[in-house]
Amino acid sequence: MMRSHRLTVGNTSLWKKCWDLCGVLCLMVALFSGVIQGAEINDFDPTTNPLTVHLLPHSHCDAGYKKTVEEYYATEVKQILTSVTSYLDPSTKKKKGESSQSSQLHRFVWSEVVFLELWFDDPSVDASLKQSFRRLVKQGTIELVNGGFVMHDEAITRYESQIQQTSLGHSILHRIFEEDEDKDHYSPEITTGYQIDSFWSIL
Repeated sequence: MMRSHRLTVGNTSLWKKCWDLCGVLCLMVALFSGVIQGAEINDFDPTTNPLTVHLLPHSHCDAGYKKTVEEYYATEVKQILTSVTSYLDPSTKKKKGESSQSSQLHRFVWSEVVFLELWFDDPSVDASLKQSFRRLVKQGTIELVNGGFVMHDEAITRYESQIQQTSLGHSILHRIFEEDEDKDHYSPEITTGYQIDSFWSIL
């Protein structure tokens, strides 16, 4: 029997928000594509010129915007990291007597190391869950991208600051994985740059 999972943010379904946004994005891509190709929207025929749209669900957890880093961690990020790790870890499913097949098909991408440091240093987070996170990174189920302390703004930061915060993030990641119970001296290799906080620098 297939189970459905409903994620909620406050009283509003997260999935409804995502699908509403996806519809807007698809329309924007279609319009933008027509402008680039010099085509009139009325002339667009999807049977002869189909439009391929790739949607990449992602998150970007600011380390400071409308709340402090500690407030973001306590009210949002701690729950994200805890629930995603629990969901993706097959051993958690076995303990609950659930099938782990669905979670094996899923992947998760994370960028901001500042929140990983808070989560790994948080004594209220179970040590076995932290170990599960490390294991999921090793398996490639969770991918760490950028590896910076934060995802810096592109338009309002100098390159020295960008390099320093990225170096800081990488050193914290090494410390987190050095504390691995497996003692296999694994250190995550960051192979993907992921910069989505452009703040209009692309215009």
